[in-house]
Amino acid sequence: MTILEAKIRAMEKAGAEHVVLTSNPGCMMQLALGNRMWGQAWELSHISQIPEKSLRRGETAKAQ
Repeated sequence: MTILEAKIRAMEKAGAEHVVLTSNPGCMMQLALGNRMWGQAWELSHISQIPEKSLRRGETAKAQ
C-alpha cells in the first residue's frame, strides 16, 4: 500500500488527468485499485493497447 500511495501521489504531482500508461501488468492492477481507493477516474492502459486504440480512433474519424 505504501508503494501504491507513492505512485498515486506522483501521478497527481505530475498532473495526470486522463490516461495513465504502464508497461507492467501488475502495476496496472495496483493502479486500478488506487483509482477506486482514491476516487480517481484515470483511464489505465497497458502500453501495448495504444496502437489498437489509435487505429480504432482513426477508423471512427474516417466514418465521420
